[in-house]
Amino acid sequence: MEFAGIAPNLLGGMDAQEYVTRTRRGEFPDLELANQQLEKQK
Repeated sequence: MEFAGIAPNLLGGMDAQEYVTRTRRGEFPDLELANQQLEKQK
């Protein structure tokens, strides 16, 4: 429980299973998420 909430929203709302599936296909959802976070900061 000490780690609960330590890094919330890492997937930017993306379903964890979808992230894993896309990563295995060779897609790069982590880059999409990084771009989304940069856009939110602007």
